[in-house]
Amino acid sequence: LKLWLRPKTCCAVAPQEPRTMATGEAELVKLKSSQGEIFEVEPEVACMSTLIKNMVDDSGTDEEIPLPNVKTAILSKVIDYCKYHKDSPPEEIQKPLKSTNLIECGVSEWDSEYVNIEQEVLFEIILAANYLDIKSLLD
Repeated sequence: LKLWLRPKTCCAVAPQEPRTMATGEAELVKLKSSQGEIFEVEPEVACMSTLIKNMVDDSGTDEEIPLPNVKTAILSKVIDYCKYHKDSPPEEIQKPLKSTNLIECGVSEWDSEYVNIEQEVLFEIILAANYLDIKSLLD
């Protein structure tokens, strides 16, 4: 008799393990914005945040994770970033910047477009990345 136990941690899902309904799909992590909106995301995406990873490691994925410091629109943008970079971490940016053109500084076109937004929204994303402890988004 073999028992397969799957710990309730973000990084516990083995990458080679198929995830279908028949084999038991990995539970989604439920993130709750400050405005009450619920986002269901893959554990690998959610756990790009050290804060969320620690909360999931402590409590599992059964409970909603309240994020009182992150508005719905900003959480949506942060999740977009994490989904995109889940399998392709951003390249490290050499500092000091050699140009005002981010692409010339080694920033991907996707990341360059991602930060090409209103300054107020960008500031809120930076605050959220700091709160959620997503280092690559802060860089």
